[in-house]
Amino acid sequence: MVFALARALISTSGRAVAVRAVPLVIAVGLVSAIVFGGHGVQPSTVVAMMHHSMGARVAMFVAWVMLASPAALHAFDAPGTRTLRALRPPRAPLYAMLIVLVGLAQAPWIALASSVGFLSGATAALLAGAATTSLPGFAGALAIVALDPPAAIVVAPALVLTIVSIRHAWRHALDQRPAFPIVRRAPPAFALALTYLARIVRVGRARLQAAAIVVFAGEGALALSLRNDPDARPVARALAVLAFPLAIAAALIAAPAIETEARLRPLLRSTRTKTATLAIATALALATPSTALAATASIALAPSVAWVSVAYALVIASAIAVWARRAARARRSSTFVLGVAVIATTFTIAGAAC
Repeated sequence: MVFALARALISTSGRAVAVRAVPLVIAVGLVSAIVFGGHGVQPSTVVAMMHHSMGARVAMFVAWVMLASPAALHAFDAPGTRTLRALRPPRAPLYAMLIVLVGLAQAPWIALASSVGFLSGATAALLAGAATTSLPGFAGALAIVALDPPAAIVVAPALVLTIVSIRHAWRHALDQRPAFPIVRRAPPAFALALTYLARIVRVGRARLQAAAIVVFAGEGALALSLRNDPDARPVARALAVLAFPLAIAAALIAAPAIETEARLRPLLRSTRTKTATLAIATALALATPSTALAATASIALAPSVAWVSVAYALVIASAIAVWARRAARARRSSTFVLGVAVIATTFTIAGAAC
């Protein structure tokens, strides 16, 4: 029975998790090879920094949950899991196998934590597994991460929290989510921006993950640069280093917004929505995740530099939004890529000149 259950889970949940987790692991591995390879930062140094700063460890934990949760959650609603629920398999082996499947999506996080010991890696695996599978698990894991107790003390509560979270996710994954209005009354640009954002979150999760990885890699390179030479114009260096990652991030999430506008075009024409309103809505939709990612630079940078980075992200996202709407009418898809490269280069030069 246990072997048959394992085979059924691997063919359903395992396949769904692997399809989404393998690209994430590869992308994070490539960034890690750049940051930690050769004479780069040691993983244990990053773990020590997280232990010394509550803001750093909470921000990095939340960022990882955002990256890994789309892959982990597919272990519970993959095609075929409805049949497994109807068969009512034994709970203990089911939850144990689900913990292993969810742990596969946490491989980079586990590897980072394991650099300082086995117990630390096991605790990180359990907390990340709990946080990426249910909202109660995320709340409990975040509280433990913020308190930062010793791994030997927290490993048992983390295991209990993971089991409870896995059980909650398995029982409620197929429940119909209640519908709620995004806005009741709002300006046209704001309402359209929320519509674009909802589309980005719903169908562009892989793009959001890629954008987050690109920005985090840029911020890691910036932190290393400022660590080696902290007095050499930090604001200008931040703007020059982050211009390309922020431009790429905004470009990655532009497609769902442009597709949504194309689908709504008959309605927008009938309501005589102005072109300026559409441009502002697209800019707001791209600027929201871009500025949120840029704000994570406050972990390693001074607050003034972080605020400047957020403002720069807003300007870059607006420029990418305007260009994306214009390039959508071009015959060649390479037109958009070339324009993004020109925008990123321009902002890099402008940032270096500040």
